[in-house]
Amino acid sequence: MVDVSQEQPKKLGTPAGKVLAWGLLGLLLASLLNSKILLKEAQSKPLGTDRTLSIALWTPIEKVAGSLGLTRPQELIDGLLEGEKTDQLLDEDFESLVIEESVVYSQWPNTEKVDSNISSSEQIAVLDAADNLSEDPEVSPGPSSSSPLKLWILGDSMVQFFGNILVGYAESSDVIEAESESVLSSGLVRPDFYDWPTRVAEIMLDEDPDVVVMMFGGNDGQSMFVPPAAWYETFSNEWIEEYSQRVGQIMDLVAKGSNRIVMWVAQPPMKSEAFDDKMKRLNLIYEKEALKREQVYFVKISELFSDQNGEYSKYLTSNDGRTVDARLSDGVHLSDFGGQRLSRYLMNELEEIVDLSGGLETP
Repeated sequence: MVDVSQEQPKKLGTPAGKVLAWGLLGLLLASLLNSKILLKEAQSKPLGTDRTLSIALWTPIEKVAGSLGLTRPQELIDGLLEGEKTDQLLDEDFESLVIEESVVYSQWPNTEKVDSNISSSEQIAVLDAADNLSEDPEVSPGPSSSSPLKLWILGDSMVQFFGNILVGYAESSDVIEAESESVLSSGLVRPDFYDWPTRVAEIMLDEDPDVVVMMFGGNDGQSMFVPPAAWYETFSNEWIEEYSQRVGQIMDLVAKGSNRIVMWVAQPPMKSEAFDDKMKRLNLIYEKEALKREQVYFVKISELFSDQNGEYSKYLTSNDGRTVDARLSDGVHLSDFGGQRLSRYLMNELEEIVDLSGGLETP
């Protein structure tokens, strides 16, 4: 006979500890999967302590999620939505606010007015086909080893990946002194994060460079806060106007009232179609503002980093026939080879403007 008094009651359900653990795990997974959205929401908050803390929390989480590939589903959805949105923007806003104004201010003698009836892609092709430098550019007096040209390279993380390489190429000429300064995650949209206009003004005053190479845009395809309380949606009419003013301002900080030369480097093709579309739009704004200013040269580099079809290419052929990585795995930044390729090109462009042969030594 069984002694029922000694039987232990059966436990029903799941222990509270396991429920809590599974709940926390689910919350963590949801946070990782939605980290990109949550980071964007943090970035769109009004400036202040809450925004700063939110960005500080979600930035590392988004990086971890990205490295694990957990943000990929959301990126695919964003890419589809962004494609529909930016197609409409390019047809409407950019035709009226960017492309036609670029032609009005064109310094190219062989550029004809763009027909507003042609497609956006055809308009972009017209701009790409134009030569940035005039047929007979005015060559400045050349520097020498006793009076070297001072070159500064400024910008965001793109500059970090080629700036020091360009410094090496430049200083190998014996007639150039070069410096490179870059700030990760910086740009012209977020002066509260890093104030480039103030920093550029300081460099112009303290260092008085002769040539300034600038490259921005990688972090600028986001909504913009304009004091005291306005938020402009990316590529809205208000955003385009404000961003254009900021680009023009920083160009003027370098070139206006001086003999300095600005070489504004365009963004290269990007692996992500949505991101590449943003960079093309920014390139149009940079080009428009450069065309207004005689001392500013807009340097297009799309052909340097494209395949035979003019599309993004991670691999390029070196001079000795080898196939080499020109871009990092993120599909954005340049590899060492890519940095060398761009640096040689920029030096060749600079030689079209300034005589770098060494000149005559002054007694």
